Amino acid sequence: MTDTLIRNCYALIPDERGVPTVANNQDIVIRGNRIAEIRPTGQPPEPGFDIIEARHQLAMPGLVNT
Repeated sequence: MTDTLIRNCYALIPDERGVPTVANNQDIVIRGNRIAEIRPTGQPPEPGFDIIEARHQLAMPGLVNT
């Protein structure tokens, strides 16, 4: 399995109260088939990651479309 970085997206994530909030300029780090981290954009990507540029796109981490 490959590791993936979804870069510079809007991410729908819960705030400190658990309320869904849109966070701007976020990177989503996926290791294998799991979300490892959601972090602000700005850190350089790790070597070997597939990069998906997601500028102006909304990601809803954890949502599985079946």
